Amino acid sequence: MPWLFVPVIDNWLRELRTWCPALEVLLYYGSQEERRGIRADLLDGKMDNFHIMLTTLVNVFTAFWLFFR
Repeated sequence: MPWLFVPVIDNWLRELRTWCPALEVLLYYGSQEERRGIRADLLDGKMDNFHIMLTTLVNVFTAFWLFFR
């Protein structure tokens, strides 16, 4: 599964939607509560239809066990 870690989420999200509209992008970003919900959905298998997960390096370090298991 490919991972893209970028510092400017909005710019990359716009670029992906512009140049790769067929790709499903999961945005792993937001408040702690929003990220908790996304993690729960990922672990439950409810959110497995994406090609790219877009997040920040800080979020990767916070939930490293999710990304590198």
